[in-house]
Amino acid sequence: MPRSVLFVGAATYDAIAVVDHMPAADERLIASEIRYAGGGPAATAAVAAKRLGLEVELIAAIGNDDVGPHIQAGLAAEGISPALLQVEADRSSQASVILCSQVDATRGIATRGASPLRLTGPNRERVLAADWIHVDHLGWPAVAEVLADIPLDQRPRISVDAGHPLVGDAASACHIAEVNIYAPPMEKLVERYGDRPHDEILRSVPSHSVVATLGSGGSVGRDSDGGIHTSPGFVVPDLGSTLGAGDVFHGALTAAIVQGQPMPDAITYANAVAALSCRGVDGRSAIPDHDETIAFIRKERA
Repeated sequence: MPRSVLFVGAATYDAIAVVDHMPAADERLIASEIRYAGGGPAATAAVAAKRLGLEVELIAAIGNDDVGPHIQAGLAAEGISPALLQVEADRSSQASVILCSQVDATRGIATRGASPLRLTGPNRERVLAADWIHVDHLGWPAVAEVLADIPLDQRPRISVDAGHPLVGDAASACHIAEVNIYAPPMEKLVERYGDRPHDEILRSVPSHSVVATLGSGGSVGRDSDGGIHTSPGFVVPDLGSTLGAGDVFHGALTAAIVQGQPMPDAITYANAVAALSCRGVDGRSAIPDHDETIAFIRKERA
């Protein structure tokens, strides 16, 4: 099995404030903590996979602005090379301001609008040479456009974080049936396939395998043989926030599948990694490594 994954999609820089409650109009709150950290679905998934032992590469676009170096520095601190980052003069780096409420564990996000990702020539070649690619809402259209004329049996394996609406001119080329793992929140599948039992919904999805996240309830997956597997969520003490937990889940799920874990073990593993990441205020600082994850699962199962 390949142990190297190419991640393609969004990389952001976030300003995160933890407040007692969401502010009313014109209300001024004192934050208990303010943190600046890297984010973005594909980038945070790459960070998670890297901590869990994979070799990872990341393709993302940033601007030639004051935010871009912060994104690069955050990735470099995790050992992720900036070599495939596209620095574009006519682009603003993605950035967000996020409020996390301690009362009800909700969050409010204000973010720059995402521009489509259009891959450079060298990055198109890197996509074609990859064994496994993980994409988000920006990465999937970009990768689908590159692979459009490549026979299915000659394409890289692809996992999809389907949590956000697709952005890009090639969105129409994104076909669920052509990916190996399609992983949206369950509510997205309910919207698409109707409010039915989870196993019926999962069997309606045409991808090779499908995994649906259930928030704090864990996740449920259908493997390539049609088996349905459910794994409950984990609870961690000293919750920081749930920011980025979904992105971390996708990175951990990809790491588990790529390293040969069967579906039941893979979704349990991803649930544990995502839960442990919620110890931090931001989406990255508390992501565990492989050994910590395994120890946590064993303790919870004891």
